Amino acid sequence: MINFIESSHTYWTEIDGASMDVPSVSSILTEMLGLDYAKINPFYADRGTAVHKAIELTHEDNLDENSVDEEVKPFLDGYFDFLEKTKFKPMMWEQKLFSKRLWVAGTMDIVGTIGFQILNQRHLIDIKTGQRQKWHQLQTAGYALMLSEEMERQKTPIKIERHCLYIDKNSKWKLDPHNNKSDFSVFEAMATVYNRKGDYR
Repeated sequence: MINFIESSHTYWTEIDGASMDVPSVSSILTEMLGLDYAKINPFYADRGTAVHKAIELTHEDNLDENSVDEEVKPFLDGYFDFLEKTKFKPMMWEQKLFSKRLWVAGTMDIVGTIGFQILNQRHLIDIKTGQRQKWHQLQTAGYALMLSEEMERQKTPIKIERHCLYIDKNSKWKLDPHNNKSDFSVFEAMATVYNRKGDYR
């Protein structure tokens, strides 16, 4: 079981009665790739968070569209257009996952089916309101690895197709597939180094 502290955006789990911190997919990528979020205008980060929240409330049938901020609405409209055009059907959203093997946790944006459902196939989609970055494919690889482990534990293995959904302020969207299988081994290596680096200091 994984626990999440929203105020600090940190994860922890309990093993043999002891609480242990678990790094997130984002924290591993940030350190291993030297990503610098300090340069990002807080406005864009807050807007992205608000878009994700609006999408979450949409799928919980708890969104008051009259309360959606004018800065958020174009992105939400773009998401609605994506749902209509692709016939995407969400099955899980804002799902927290944990891999004991890799010692990593994270929260997936959304998982579901597109068009005609193929048996045991699911589309894992990370929603972005900013520019495409190369490391995004490693992020979805981390989530996919954790989701696969969870489904195997439940004895319901699935085939996962990874994507980023980019939505802009003009309600335009693009679904970018992540097909490079080496993303998985690269992320696994990063997680291993991140978690073992203390052994060599």
